[in-house]
Amino acid sequence: MNLTQKDLDAILQRDGYAIIGRDAPAAPDPAAPASRAHKYGARATVIDGVTFASQKEAREYQALVTLERMGLISDLRLQPRYELQAAFDRDGVHHRAIVYVGDFAFVRDGRQVVVDAKGFQTAVFRLKQKLFLAKYPDIVMEVR
Repeated sequence: MNLTQKDLDAILQRDGYAIIGRDAPAAPDPAAPASRAHKYGARATVIDGVTFASQKEAREYQALVTLERMGLISDLRLQPRYELQAAFDRDGVHHRAIVYVGDFAFVRDGRQVVVDAKGFQTAVFRLKQKLFLAKYPDIVMEVR
């Protein structure tokens, strides 16, 4: 099933979600403490009591919640963690594990999918993406 952005917006509005970040900026919460600007210009956004790092990530969450309600995906999880390299000790130095944290994970058509809502792909992300694809070949990674 292919939904246009307009169709998805209509479904989200019908379900009581506010469409953010396209026509008008979200109004700042006067009770929220002042925070410093994000390095890449992203604005933290709260949906359903969950704070997302960007409006893009919040919109993706709204879309995925709707798809889950429609039965097109299941087992939606936020901030799934995947170990890319185990922690180890060498020459008396402890090296922490390398971990990739996706934005969302869910099951679609019987396959595990992890989604990363990226506005900008950093060099660190591209490296972790390669490590993830090598270690978890059965999990579909979508970068949106």
